[in-house]
Amino acid sequence: MNILCHCLIIICFLFPSYVLANPVIHHLIVFGDSLSDQGYSKYGGFNRYSNGPVWPEYFIHNYPGLQLEDYAWGGAKTDSGNYNGMNWSGLQWQIDRYHPANDPSHSLIVIWCGVNDLIEADANPGQSAQNIINAIDGLTEKGARHLVILTLPDITLAPAYNDQSLPDYAHYAAIKEQVKNQIYSFNQRLVFLVNLKKESVKHNGSHINIQLIDFSNFLNQQTGNYKNTTQPWLGTYQYPDPKRWMWWDAWHPMTDVHKNISGHLIKELRKIGYQFGSK
Repeated sequence: MNILCHCLIIICFLFPSYVLANPVIHHLIVFGDSLSDQGYSKYGGFNRYSNGPVWPEYFIHNYPGLQLEDYAWGGAKTDSGNYNGMNWSGLQWQIDRYHPANDPSHSLIVIWCGVNDLIEADANPGQSAQNIINAIDGLTEKGARHLVILTLPDITLAPAYNDQSLPDYAHYAAIKEQVKNQIYSFNQRLVFLVNLKKESVKHNGSHINIQLIDFSNFLNQQTGNYKNTTQPWLGTYQYPDPKRWMWWDAWHPMTDVHKNISGHLIKELRKIGYQFGSK
């Protein structure tokens, strides 16, 4: 018996993140923009911006019993505002109205936001990255214990910047490289700030697990999976050949891409040691 106890103690020290920090997750909580908006629900959302399920829906489909709370709103910026001019529905606004009702030790929060700040090349990427840190602080103040931050993909691969037949092509083609550079700057700053936050949490001895998962090259890698990667599908909810079209409209990917987003995220979370299931 004593030998067994000693072995268990050693395992806990050797693998603390697996044994202590990552319990089975019962609730997936999502904050963000149209890449995560599953449509109107009691938690929020405008619409589903694809021809089928978006990634949070695919995610929970893999784990029967896992509960989803999706607070994402299409057009959300990293502050309180929206790309379409409203002063509400942004990331900070979402978090201000978030009132956790479940055990935070079994809830995983995913934050994916920032594209709407940068698509016009007129934002401060550093401030947008800082807004993500502010969001982390706001959530941990409300008891969050497990947070995953996603870097931004290269949105300049979207048809808005590449399809000459679209009405706003000239405008977006002219700023394409600036947008690409701003996304790169945002991701670099976000990585730096999240690592600082992780060190601060570790130094303070807080039982908070913050992880960063890279999506910066995700869309680039996806282009090899589809025949048409520069033009949008008709923007309807019809379901064409899933391997033909990458983009649903000028900005948003097809549901097949969302399925791959979910798969990539699940793979990375498993590497970290997270498990998912029902209560």
